Amino acid sequence: MAGENQQERKKLGSTYALALYDLASEQGLLDTVREQLNVWKELLARNPELIHFFDSVLATAEDREKFLQQFQNDFHPLSMNFLGVMNHRDRLGILPAVIQAFAQEDDRRNKRVKVKLWTAVPIDEHLRQDIMQTLQKYLQKEPIVDHQIRPEILGGFVARAGDLLIDGSVKTRLSTLQKNLLRRGEDEIQSGRDFISNQA
Repeated sequence: MAGENQQERKKLGSTYALALYDLASEQGLLDTVREQLNVWKELLARNPELIHFFDSVLATAEDREKFLQQFQNDFHPLSMNFLGVMNHRDRLGILPAVIQAFAQEDDRRNKRVKVKLWTAVPIDEHLRQDIMQTLQKYLQKEPIVDHQIRPEILGGFVARAGDLLIDGSVKTRLSTLQKNLLRRGEDEIQSGRDFISNQA
């Protein structure tokens, strides 16, 4: 298990996440499972040594089972049974990949998309809502925005959704205008050369 590369762990995580998502959906427990996976996400972030414990060849399935048992009263049986299956198959080490894949599947099925948004200055809630509506119309999905300030873009905003870059910044518009002016100047020079050549 510990010897698998990140790509293999990601693929396995996706397989487990899809199975859990379908089970939770069928039983009407999506909200519960989503919330409990977020609890595990925070727990693993605060205690990274847990992943080493889950992955360690020195820890037996019984050791990990004893650890999981302390959460029995805090988590739904579906969540605990799922973790038990992962433990039985020596897969608890890919839990972070499962959590990530579950969230991605949840976003996909609910037509949500994570968007990084950069503006030159802080924006008020009214302008934020305007940008959100613009992005939603453009992307045809609900944007989940992570907003950061970047003075170097001068004005407007720049947004990235996956590989898609939406650039409405003043800096880009100025750059485009400059290129257009340069191109126009080059065209006029070439036109003058052609005219002179034809007159010769």
